[in-house]
Amino acid sequence: MAGCGFWRDVFTVQRSTQTVDALGQADLAWLTIGTVRGIIKYGQREVIGDMGVAVRTELEIETSYSPLVEARSRLLLGVTPYNISSVVDPDNGRRKRLRVLATQEIQ
Repeated sequence: MAGCGFWRDVFTVQRSTQTVDALGQADLAWLTIGTVRGIIKYGQREVIGDMGVAVRTELEIETSYSPLVEARSRLLLGVTPYNISSVVDPDNGRRKRLRVLATQEIQ
């Protein structure tokens, strides 16, 4: 288990919120709700979808436990957003750390 001293990456945690634009249309905005420190592993692969070839960057992140990090959140590393696909407490509910899977896809 990595201790706090090994968590060198800082992530901004954001949560989606519904807003209304000037024309009265629903719009999705991201609200910053905090930061967490963690350590990441990169994985990158090409995927083929309806829109052609895309590059998907997948991160596995280990952080200390934070109630801010959940599947409906996203993480920013610098200015790059990563959508969270999974959040797991690997310590059987003891709330010491989290394992987070997050992805970014570029067309």
